[in-house]
Amino acid sequence: MLTIAISGLDFDQLVADHAREFNQFYDLLPRTPAMSEEENYKIIPLISLQVTLFPGRGICLGLSNHHSLGDDRSIFGFVKAWAMINKSGDDEVFVSRNEKSLPFFERPICKDSSRLSGIFWEAMKKIPLKPGATHPLPTNRVRASFILRQSHIIKLKNLILSARPNIDRVSTFVVAAAYVWTTLAKSLDPAGDEDEDEVFFITADGTGRRNALFDPPVAVNYFGNCLARRRRKEDRPPASGQPGIRPAQPPI
Repeated sequence: MLTIAISGLDFDQLVADHAREFNQFYDLLPRTPAMSEEENYKIIPLISLQVTLFPGRGICLGLSNHHSLGDDRSIFGFVKAWAMINKSGDDEVFVSRNEKSLPFFERPICKDSSRLSGIFWEAMKKIPLKPGATHPLPTNRVRASFILRQSHIIKLKNLILSARPNIDRVSTFVVAAAYVWTTLAKSLDPAGDEDEDEVFFITADGTGRRNALFDPPVAVNYFGNCLARRRRKEDRPPASGQPGIRPAQPPI
């Protein structure tokens, strides 16, 4: 479903980095049609889109999709393709420039597909099928953007390396994730029980890499879900701790 809308909200306010009222962003998201039933089936729309025009300033593309359609890489690849076709005014131009990276829809076959498919299907049948969540208002929240620049990344890496001289190198992803995790843990519950654990979930793109299931690997341009998940558990940081990052985080 595609919705076209016009907004009178302040465009510059919405795209700024400072804290903005969270509720106003809901006006830019499409309203997903309700779940319907037909005979022995439940029907849920896979994707809804809304294009909102800010006269004289710009446009906003809002998207709501069921996760069975694809992971973030697939969905944002679709959005990017849509933008490129709109910019060129011709899908033939897009195809000619991206022939080798067009979406690949054939389902990949792994070394144990039949057994794994059965396991996942049995697990899915135990999960109740529920309609999409509605937008709760008011939320009493704000949204802000925080930018980690290269100079910040270097400082974080030096902090880790000085605290743990046995480490040869630390990646940008590790220090960024650890810093975000630490600050979120401190801000969400600053007066919480320090004996409780904090858990951090990480998802990783599984395409383009050989692994125990897929060799050759799943195509990078595969449209669907191909994610791996990892979990890291750590002690809760002290509420009175110094700002920054805990040296214990590199095991991420």
